[in-house]
Amino acid sequence: MLEITTDNNCGSLNVRSLHLDNFQKIADVKIKNIRFEDCPNLLIFPHSLGLHGDNISEEKIFSLQESILTTGNIMGFLGIKDSELKIQSRFAKGDDYYFLHYMLQKVFSINMFDLKHSTNRENIFDFLLYLFPYYLKKALRQGLFKEYQHREYNDANVRGVINMNLHIRKNIPFSGKVAYRTKEYCYDNRITQLVRHTIEYIRKHKFGSNILNNDTETQICISQIISATPTYDKNKRNTVLNNNIKTISHPYYYEYQNLQKICKQILRFDGLKYGQEKDKIYGLLFDGAWLWEEYLNTILRNYDFKHPENKSGKGAIYLFEASKCKRFPDFWKNNIILYQPAIK
Repeated sequence: MLEITTDNNCGSLNVRSLHLDNFQKIADVKIKNIRFEDCPNLLIFPHSLGLHGDNISEEKIFSLQESILTTGNIMGFLGIKDSELKIQSRFAKGDDYYFLHYMLQKVFSINMFDLKHSTNRENIFDFLLYLFPYYLKKALRQGLFKEYQHREYNDANVRGVINMNLHIRKNIPFSGKVAYRTKEYCYDNRITQLVRHTIEYIRKHKFGSNILNNDTETQICISQIISATPTYDKNKRNTVLNNNIKTISHPYYYEYQNLQKICKQILRFDGLKYGQEKDKIYGLLFDGAWLWEEYLNTILRNYDFKHPENKSGKGAIYLFEASKCKRFPDFWKNNIILYQPAIK
């Protein structure tokens, strides 16, 4: 059964009694307090909670006072058991998702996209696939991810610690080779392998060709990943996933955190969709304020407006000459500053 409302609805939805018990499971819970490992099918964008200056981590999906449901900036849809909630933009007309669709298409540069009937897990998965090129391109703009890896060799060019056990097993009688271990800073690592497995998985999907050939930049990024992962083995997906249990933390390759998350969600969904999920929470939600700002950026950048990035420190302006105090307005151009203060 589906309940429909808008973002920032000022308590206009009176929830039917059959949904109250289910909705109370997540009502009045801040996003930062949601245990996402227990809700792998609940996806909230942007991934980097609280890192865009938007305080999304402090937001609640909705509040519930008796049967009155009040929403904030969060939009999308949410399912809890057999109860589902659709939160559309307050700027939309009627009970459609068209304006939300349009903003998502513009922000994520998606050519084929339809959430009109996205009230099931399968469509969550399809949407994840379409988001993959967006996060892939953002990550690859920072360069291919490099990481130290332990490697084992058996040749005459010793450049590490001799592996005596392996050397005795392989090189007796002595044939001019030495078995040794070394630590190398290389592109073929757990992160690029995770991305490669995701690419190969999407390639087999019915929409895979459209997704992976979305644009020239996507194709170039995919070629880079394939070239960087010569040791790819389709049978080692679970090993690669286990190697990526821990989220990466890197001061330079920070965009790879989001790419790593979405890759894991895509590769794990194949097992989740056949599991017993009847008691789970699932859905696809967006911070409306963040989405609106990113949508405006797709328009204003054509008029040479700059969109500063709080997280990376790019695009900052200074109020005074010789000032060391950075400011990050939403948009600026010459002497024009566009800024929307946070609503408390």
